Amino acid sequence: MSECLESVLSVKAKEDLATALVHVLHHEGLAKEFIAELALQEILKSGMGRVMEDSFIDTFYCFLYCVSIYSIIMSQEMRS
Repeated sequence: MSECLESVLSVKAKEDLATALVHVLHHEGLAKEFIAELALQEILKSGMGRVMEDSFIDTFYCFLYCVSIYSIIMSQEMRS
């Protein structure tokens, strides 16, 4: 799904989608696995020789955004 949407969504739309996905997956207890799989698949798909290309950087930015949203969710839950 993400491969299909990657070329048609803006960076902002990707951020919004990532936020929603991380919230839902966190609720289901699957956020860590999703984030790890996203990073692994992107590296495997791109190959280490392509890590500085724009498409990889955009996806990696989205990955980092997912990690930061997940961290915020976890810190809010720890305060509650």
